[in-house]
Amino acid sequence: MIVRHALKWALSLDRQFNIINWYAIGATKDGQTLLEDLGFQEIVSLYDGERKGYKIRDIKQPIRLITKFINSMSLPDVDEKTELDTR
Repeated sequence: MIVRHALKWALSLDRQFNIINWYAIGATKDGQTLLEDLGFQEIVSLYDGERKGYKIRDIKQPIRLITKFINSMSLPDVDEKTELDTR
């Protein structure tokens, strides 16, 4: 759910501002795979590849992939009410 909202937020920022470069850190193998699938290019590798830094010049290119990823996630929207057990 956090990834979904982060991607929506990034797209919103891109529409509002002229952001030239986007940076990300892949702290896990899954995160690195996701960033590479989204079109990010590796710019630095630390701890024998356990953590990698990525950069993408323009997020307009992978928008279809991002949209497909968001839509494929079967997660509730933030606006939906959820019950919390506070007992």
